[in-house]
Amino acid sequence: MGDTALENTIANRNEKAQGGEPPAVRGLRALVVDDDALIRTVLNASLSQVGFTVSEAGNGVEGLALAAQTYFDVIFMDIVMPEKDGLATTLELRQRGVTSVIIAITAHDKIGDTMLLEAARGFGATDAIKKPFDPMSVARMAHARVTAGA
Repeated sequence: MGDTALENTIANRNEKAQGGEPPAVRGLRALVVDDDALIRTVLNASLSQVGFTVSEAGNGVEGLALAAQTYFDVIFMDIVMPEKDGLATTLELRQRGVTSVIIAITAHDKIGDTMLLEAARGFGATDAIKKPFDPMSVARMAHARVTAGA
């Protein structure tokens, strides 16, 4: 990890822990990392409706770059993506000290109903959900987790 990434990670953690305004004051921030533009659009719309400002990334590399610049209260992470998959991206975020709620999502759980979702938890995801899902229910769940201090 480069010095800039480390500095950004430390700044993100310090903003949340020490001086950054609480979520209710600064507004809630969400990052949606998914290679499917439709999923990004749907989650963006539903998260916006429950009070999040949403950023989007099309793969793990883009997601890591955004997370190095901004603290996100919640990160939705697709597991199967090109360039850098969600498992590796989640693990790297945790290794960088990112404390955001990370919700893994996948439609590609061909191995078993829960194998990839459980793997995501093992790599550091806070929670994991299978596609298709109800976007508003997921947005409300994310809001509740963040505002409850999950």
